Amino acid sequence: DDHRDLHSFPPRRSSDLVPATAAESPQVALAEQLIELLQAGDYEGVVASFDPTVASLMPAEKLKETWEAIEGQYGALQRIAEYGTAPYQQYLIVIAVCEFADQTAGLKFVFDKENKVAGFFIEPGKPNAPWEPPAYADESKFTEEGVTVGQGEWKLPGTLAIPQGEGPFPAVVLVHGSGPNDRDESIGPQKVFKDIAWGLASQGIAVLRYEKRTKAYNSQLAGEAGHTLTVKEETIDDVVAAVALMKSRPEVDPQQVFVLGHSLGALLMPRIAAVTPEVKAYIALSAPN
Repeated sequence: DDHRDLHSFPPRRSSDLVPATAAESPQVALAEQLIELLQAGDYEGVVASFDPTVASLMPAEKLKETWEAIEGQYGALQRIAEYGTAPYQQYLIVIAVCEFADQTAGLKFVFDKENKVAGFFIEPGKPNAPWEPPAYADESKFTEEGVTVGQGEWKLPGTLAIPQGEGPFPAVVLVHGSGPNDRDESIGPQKVFKDIAWGLASQGIAVLRYEKRTKAYNSQLAGEAGHTLTVKEETIDDVVAAVALMKSRPEVDPQQVFVLGHSLGALLMPRIAAVTPEVKAYIALSAPN
């Protein structure tokens, strides 16, 4: 439970960042050099700057695949508009605002005290086109209702998609990947969880999606000095509350509740299963290797 998800470290908002240049910040200078190495295809050079954990998770070949996927989604990198920094506990976060051919997005570097990279992520920018419902979704076959997952300090807003007709229906709880995701798991112009929810609800399956705790309470979690965020707090406790909510709903068959985890949510599925034995089955989507 002491795993740190560096992707969810703040800040996400531009107002949280202090503009900085390579001349003012050695970490910005390092980030600038790493981006130049990425563009040059020197992935071994980039990995040399990673701490041991990140280097083991993202060796050069994996980094090559990741960078090519980023440019495949956003287009070729055109220029860096600006850099911003923000401290977080023993780390310094540097975000490079990158203008790709198709979209502006942020490259997020998390530097430790030795100026090794303890995290490297893409921060999606504004989509170029609005989200459109997938072709397989039929809005006439379901309704949506706002709900609250959990209670007390960390209660979360959510959306329950309910099929039309007589229930009770089988149901799915959606569990986010890494980072402070919204209930739709929005990534650029894509809304992964909304697509899944609308598709399943069109086929007679109730679906619950909700804001991730690190999204709904980003500033509170960031402001707690010495606070250690574990996956239990970040994800697992809220899944337990979401399953309980689904089982309490009259439209849902309590014997037919499933949990679907994406990415980090898929990775955590064995731990989620250990605390939700009443769930019918578990689905792992794009689980990390």
